Amino acid sequence: MRILLAAATVSLCIGIWKEGLDKGWYEGVTIYFAIIIIVTVTATNDFLKEKQFRRLLAVRKERQALIIRDSKVQTISTYELVVGDVILVK
Repeated sequence: MRILLAAATVSLCIGIWKEGLDKGWYEGVTIYFAIIIIVTVTATNDFLKEKQFRRLLAVRKERQALIIRDSKVQTISTYELVVGDVILVK
């Protein structure tokens, strides 16, 4: 990314110096625009991956447990366990 930024700056300066302000800025600004697109796509992709990973961790932590509650064998989520439940281990 730093190399692209340096290339865009150099291209902008050389373009303006050789061709003037009217036409010399096209190439440098195009590289800057490409950098903005790359950064936006990368940030969005990272955000979506992180969001998906958090959902996956939430599902992974939730497990079903076989317990005895009120003299009955039940299968419940581990988040619903309360004091007094007897967990059956197999």
